[in-house]
Amino acid sequence: MKIYLYASIFLIGLTACGFKPLNQLKQESYFVEKVELSGDKRIGYVIKNEISLNSFPGAKNIISVKLDVNKRKEIKEKNVAGNISSYTIILDIDFYLENMENSKKIEKKFIKSASYNVANNHSDTLSNEKNTTKNLSEETTKDIINFLTIYLSN
Repeated sequence: MKIYLYASIFLIGLTACGFKPLNQLKQESYFVEKVELSGDKRIGYVIKNEISLNSFPGAKNIISVKLDVNKRKEIKEKNVAGNISSYTIILDIDFYLENMENSKKIEKKFIKSASYNVANNHSDTLSNEKNTTKNLSEETTKDIINFLTIYLSN
């Protein structure tokens, strides 16, 4: 009986404090006027397109974004024979934001890494690398959009 009482008090407390899940925040908080890319163009275009799709033309915050995308591939493991058995991909994005309304500038760094195994065929290894890079860029894009939504919703 005490558990139900505590659970109901907890739920009432959550609704009264103004808590909102991230995906229910106002998504129409910014409009991207300009996006500049440098570094890895393929990953940059994926991020640019997603940011542009999530911007709203009638928003009060008009922003300009600069992305410096760097992708590094490092050896993670070698087997006893000295052959490489897995790699780590590190995606490093320097994100520069300028609010065109008040000329406020913000810098943020997004770093993600993931590993993939070397396959028997070279083409399978390249496929593993491509899939890992795609997953990393999607995760980083979600992080950037969440940052923009939270920061500019005020």
